[in-house]
This record gives sequence, structure tokens and C-alpha cells, in this order.
Amino acid sequence: CEYIAQTLRRQGVEMVALPFTSKNCNIIATSLLQAFRTRLITLYNDSALLADLSRLNIVQKQFGYKLEAPADETGHADRATGLAIAMAIAPQVLASYVPTGDDGLGESLI
Repeated sequence: CEYIAQTLRRQGVEMVALPFTSKNCNIIATSLLQAFRTRLITLYNDSALLADLSRLNIVQKQFGYKLEAPADETGHADRATGLAIAMAIAPQVLASYVPTGDDGLGESLI
């Protein structure tokens, strides 16, 4: 995955590494759980994402919590896992975000 991340960085895609360590697994699981508990998240009607989310389990481990999803013909709930990772890194990414340029909607971001 590091090779892919390096390639994307060279192409201008910002990347945040989040190895699946015990600490990060706990952060990922609790971030997703908190987003739903506090109603911070609103989902659009994407049947594949909703199906993935319904397959997730939050399991208590010795180090904290971890997301688990049984594999089936569609994989390991990759969409839901991606959403959980995004929820976990969002505070870090947003803290360093400085809007510049055009938002693509004809509005200047200053």
C-alpha cells in the first residue's frame, strides 16, 4: 500500500497513512460509532454502502475496539471501512486544511 500511496502523492493526491495498529483500529471504530451516536453523519441512499455498514460489527478487544466484517461475495465491507477511516482522519485533515482557489462552483475560496 505504501508504494501506491507514494505514486499517488507524486501525482498530487494528498495521502494520510493510517496503519491498522491496535491504537488506530480503536480510533477508527470509535470514530464511526461516535458519528452515528451523535448523529453527526447523514448518509445518501447508496445500497452498497448501507449493506456494508449493516455487516460491520464493533468488537471489544484488549486494546479497545475494532471493526470486523465477515467476508462475503462482495468482500470485507470495504465501503464501510473506507467511511470509518475517513471519519477517523477527518479531524486531522480538517485541522490542517486551508481553502484556496476556486471551489469548482464559481465561488472564490478565501
